[in-house]
Amino acid sequence: MEEDKNSPKYAKLLTEYSKLRAQAKVLKNAVVEERNKVSVLEESLRIKDQNLRRTESEIDSINFRNKQLEHRVSSLQDDLQNLNKSKGGANKSSKSNPSIGINQIDPIIFEDFQKKIIECAQLSSTISDKNNEIEMYINRIKDLELHVSKLSNNHSETEKKLRREIEVLSSKNTELETKIIEATSQLGSEGDSTSLKSDSTMPISNLVASTNHTDDRIAFLEKELNHYRTQYELLKINDALRMDEHLISQSNQLPNLNSINNSNQTTSTTRKVLSSQSSTSSSMSNNNHSTFVNYPTSSQSSGSKSSPCQTKGLPETTKCDDDHEIVLNRDQVVYEHFSKRFEELFQEKSRAESKVINYMTECETLKNNIELLAEEIEEKDKSIVDFKASYIRLEEDFLTTRVNYEEQICVLTDQVISLSDQLASR
Repeated sequence: MEEDKNSPKYAKLLTEYSKLRAQAKVLKNAVVEERNKVSVLEESLRIKDQNLRRTESEIDSINFRNKQLEHRVSSLQDDLQNLNKSKGGANKSSKSNPSIGINQIDPIIFEDFQKKIIECAQLSSTISDKNNEIEMYINRIKDLELHVSKLSNNHSETEKKLRREIEVLSSKNTELETKIIEATSQLGSEGDSTSLKSDSTMPISNLVASTNHTDDRIAFLEKELNHYRTQYELLKINDALRMDEHLISQSNQLPNLNSINNSNQTTSTTRKVLSSQSSTSSSMSNNNHSTFVNYPTSSQSSGSKSSPCQTKGLPETTKCDDDHEIVLNRDQVVYEHFSKRFEELFQEKSRAESKVINYMTECETLKNNIELLAEEIEEKDKSIVDFKASYIRLEEDFLTTRVNYEEQICVLTDQVISLSDQLASR
């Protein structure tokens, strides 16, 4: 009956365990996918770092070229000033052929101006590209933050579920242990009710202490089995001793019965002899005839009394044999009943212990999986923190480069304006 009651519980536990294993597989797959995504992100971050270094080197080269252009523009301005000074004394000659100097200076300034325009366009395009990349990184970081929040929520939910399931399994484990203890105590009480009260039962507290060690548990169960077997053998020996004492007492009573029968027989024979003598002397004394005739009647009465005594010994011996057989049959039935009951309880006990050990191992594996998931989530949190730090660093670099580009563009525009003013004044 207990197995029928526990079978649906065990089936539910098996279904829950299969669900947990399926969830663990899903979580493992999700962790593998997240690792792949993290590796892809790390690769993309490495590529972006390379691009950033390349752009920084390009920016350095552009700054160097800008400085060269500034020096060239300053030299050109100095040349123009020198030309203006040299041409200040000879206005006639400069007025006679003004087109020659303009034709010599205009192509150089025009080329420089075109180069500056191209550089400004390149700088503006690089700035727009960097803005787009920064926006892309911002969106990617937002997506990662959302994904991490979802993972943290899922982790908390799964952790709660697993904790609940662990609590349920621990409660069921305690229930099974209490059932085992009750069954063993019931078995001990049944043995004590039929055995001598001098024998003490084995301690059951060792059962709870040795749950984690299978070898110790098997040794403990074997000791307990040997204890109950010896206790049962003692019961059998005590019953046999009682039966022997009963038979000895009955056998002691049989000689007394035989002696009584023999004495009755001797009295009957003496009375018969006396009756015969009285019959011979009846002719001599007729007055005493009645008295001598009474002896045979008394002998007959004594014979009638002795005959049931003689026939009384055989039924008593047969009755003793029947009682002995009844006691033996009863002992055999009791032995078979208790042996079957003990085997059933022992099997239930071993089955429950194996199930408890399986549940404990499953709980340990689930705990290890939870710890692994927690470590992976911590690693992902650290990687997200690193991504945020790299994003902040990139944003700062972008701001510095943007400020530098804006300053360079302002300087170039000032130079272009000054050159255009000089050309217009000429």
